[in-house]
Amino acid sequence: MLTIYRRHRKACEHRDKGRAHRLCQCPIWVDGFLGGTELRESLNLRDWHRAQEMIREWEAEDRRFSQPARKSTGQAWEEFLADIEARKLNDSTVRKYKLLKRQMEDFAQRCGLRVLVDFDLSKLSEFGPNGKTARA
Repeated sequence: MLTIYRRHRKACEHRDKGRAHRLCQCPIWVDGFLGGTELRESLNLRDWHRAQEMIREWEAEDRRFSQPARKSTGQAWEEFLADIEARKLNDSTVRKYKLLKRQMEDFAQRCGLRVLVDFDLSKLSEFGPNGKTARA
């Protein structure tokens, strides 16, 4: 949900009334979440009705932010390995990354992790050298 408010200028006589005061010509800002992303920015408007219309459109269409496609762990590794080979890293470095890939794929299969976003901090700490399932 998005909230619009006036961000009063230093010289505004209504500054002490706070964000809720709308009867001045200070810039209008938006604050809140849209598409799972926090948003806090100027709308570059001073007209309250135009700002409300803009926010309604953003919320109705949810086009302000595009949701990236959920990438599988296999796709992510393919892209990463192609990148490190394109950068012509040392063979020993490439071998270590390929070993890490095999270890992570085994871990992902045991834990049922199919997409990259499933690898959150708690799962990565389990995967690490001191993790609960690292030696399983």
